[in-house]
Amino acid sequence: MDKRRLFFLTTDANEPSGGRKMTYNLVDLLVKNGFEAYALHQKMNFRYDWFNNNTPVAYTYQIKMHRARKNIIKYILLVLKLIALDFSALSYKTTKRVQINNNDILVIPCNRLSFVDEILQGVKKVILSQSPYLFFRSYLGSGEQNKFYHPDITALITMSKMNYELQRFCFPGVKIYNVPAFIDELVFTYKQGKKRQIIYMPRRNSDDSEALKNLLKYRDRLQGFSIVPVDNLTQEEVAQIYQDSLIFLSFSKREGFGLPPAEAMACGCIVIGYSGNGGDEFFHEDLCFKINEGDLLHYAQTVESVIEEYLTDPARLDKLRRRASDYILQTYSKDKTESILLDVWNEILT
Repeated sequence: MDKRRLFFLTTDANEPSGGRKMTYNLVDLLVKNGFEAYALHQKMNFRYDWFNNNTPVAYTYQIKMHRARKNIIKYILLVLKLIALDFSALSYKTTKRVQINNNDILVIPCNRLSFVDEILQGVKKVILSQSPYLFFRSYLGSGEQNKFYHPDITALITMSKMNYELQRFCFPGVKIYNVPAFIDELVFTYKQGKKRQIIYMPRRNSDDSEALKNLLKYRDRLQGFSIVPVDNLTQEEVAQIYQDSLIFLSFSKREGFGLPPAEAMACGCIVIGYSGNGGDEFFHEDLCFKINEGDLLHYAQTVESVIEEYLTDPARLDKLRRRASDYILQTYSKDKTESILLDVWNEILT
């Protein structure tokens, strides 16, 4: 076993995010298999607390301090903030302060690639791209000047088929691997009995979600179904509301994969809505009802049609819900992701 330490750099924002959760999950799988791996933050005693985790977490001042040298005022404010945090965060599980060196490997999210010249020069890096839309949002130079070809970068890991294919198209011949996301079947489990409840996440495409919600209310054809937003909840609370609700409205927008509709399918929801492109790999017509982004007419018609069918004769839709759950939990299992992840890292470290 290669004993180099692996640090997965991630944001210090504590809002729920599928990508942030997946970063912790990858660290957990590596640690389980004997790697010394950490989720890396820049705040002392900080970890994500909106889902249960015992992920090894480290923190460093190296990266933020390096960038803060450009602005001494920002640097001083940062230090004061960190000092305050050190004394106020005693309720958090203590995290490990680390000094990253050239024997370590730093995994950086794709939206940090533009700063690769500034982040710990000489430390080998792997790019984790969970969204191609973040990756390609900034122009990173042409030819050999492209920061993707920086000498510190050894590989790129994607987490969806669409993202992998796009990266291979742009960078043929480069060491790119795909490690699929997984759905935790111990948390997101199928439930047959449902409430007359329609749920959606307002964080994506809020204009469309509000427009559809109002359209459905104007039509007054919901037949006793309530529409409930899912926001600012823990992972366990989200799983519970998925299990209780019959319909999940997806407003995914330019997603690398899109965990929420996949997790909703796993819990037995009828998923209606946008795939976000990255979700095309599981938005199959025999598993859900895909709507083209912005097509509010078709969206509203489909919601009303599903409600009517379910109240009249739910047999077909119950089979669809069961089939979707089975497909998600079998295709995106933790065991499959773990096996692929280990193969990828063993090759990277060879």
